[in-house]
Amino acid sequence: MVDEPFYAYYLARSGADHPGRNEVLASQPQHVQGVLHGLDAIDDREHLFLKGMAHHCEGIPAQELAEMTSVFYIRDPKRIIASFAEVIPNPSLRDIGLRMSMELLESVQRAGGKCLVLDSDDLLADPEGRAHFAL
Repeated sequence: MVDEPFYAYYLARSGADHPGRNEVLASQPQHVQGVLHGLDAIDDREHLFLKGMAHHCEGIPAQELAEMTSVFYIRDPKRIIASFAEVIPNPSLRDIGLRMSMELLESVQRAGGKCLVLDSDDLLADPEGRAHFAL
């Protein structure tokens, strides 16, 4: 599993002032091709799970993402806002990425990518069954 591999790319591109920004920018690739090259280097398994946020992928060609299976994990917007508010004061719609998630889903589908949508309530009710569904 790789946690938020496109985060430094997002921070560099957006200028967002998030906690730990300087450390992230100093330690991770800030360009899409650098991120993808790093992922290729560790992809020695049948499945490599990338946990990320849709707005971190803004500007990445949909064709690049269409080469992967994308799982869109959705949850109640109230819970998303509450979670973000613990880390980012007064999170914006852009911060929580709901619109970008929908736009990303549509663009990856148009590019021929495989997309699955997984509701957090369903995952919590049947973790094992839903995890196998995604594979």
